Amino acid sequence: MTKSLPAVAPIHFVEWEERQAANAAIRQGIADINAGQTEPFSDSQDRFREERGLPPRQ
Repeated sequence: MTKSLPAVAPIHFVEWEERQAANAAIRQGIADINAGQTEPFSDSQDRFREERGLPPRQ
């Protein structure tokens, strides 16, 4: 009788791929911050509220 791989073996590969994609996104975000290609959240929030006709934040 031969042993087969557990049924969950492919899930580990998917998790690994997802983790690699997440790590790449984090690295890109850090590179954007270091390159000055981001804006403060408060500026984004103000623009978001204005575009949707919401009152200014307090």
